[in-house]
Amino acid sequence: MGTVLYLAAICFVVAAIQLKTDASPPETSNENSGLTTDNQWDSDAAACHEDLKLSERQVTPPAKRKKATHSEPKQLVVEHTREYSSSKLLYRSVFAVEQIPKSGIFYYEVKIKMKGCLDVYIGLATKQMELNEGVGPPKDTYAYDSSGIIWGHEVKGCGQVVGCGVNLKNGKIFYTLDGEILIAGLSVDANLPLFPCVTLTNKGQKIEANFGPDFLFKLEKLKNLKLKNLKLKN
Repeated sequence: MGTVLYLAAICFVVAAIQLKTDASPPETSNENSGLTTDNQWDSDAAACHEDLKLSERQVTPPAKRKKATHSEPKQLVVEHTREYSSSKLLYRSVFAVEQIPKSGIFYYEVKIKMKGCLDVYIGLATKQMELNEGVGPPKDTYAYDSSGIIWGHEVKGCGQVVGCGVNLKNGKIFYTLDGEILIAGLSVDANLPLFPCVTLTNKGQKIEANFGPDFLFKLEKLKNLKLKNLKLKN
């Protein structure tokens, strides 16, 4: 009798395991756990300068939605609404709602919709930065300056896409331009509460953000990135 009960118990356990296996959804791996795909620009007065106008991106026609490279419509578009003064640049900044994670690879892209002859700054910053400052020069901020002053590469004008990312494993920031690595290996303090941040400097400038998961730059390229001309280290 004991043997029969023992065998019955084994059969029950095996059946339970099979049932659990069949009913459970397949495990998936999140290779891009560092992305903030639900992110958008923050309309709060403490996070967005009053001279900036936030709006949703243009809704993608149904026939093209499958090929869309942007998140679902959110406040992803930023436009500068105040005229430039010849005495000084009108730095106007906005932060995203969500800060970057503490692990994985964070990345976002910005399409230059309208630039003009003045600067656009794209990067990361803590909320200690004032909204009338340009992201990049202040302490605890990091940015790509479209004029080439900081990194030596210029965004020529409308239609170009600039990306900013951080490998949070090694604390290295990288920038992309039109889907290709521009510069990498620069150090960033990933322990800081960093937020995606852009700065516009003149009326009419407009950008559109993409927080993923589909980008012009393919994050898989980071795995094959060599050290020639770059400083990205694993």
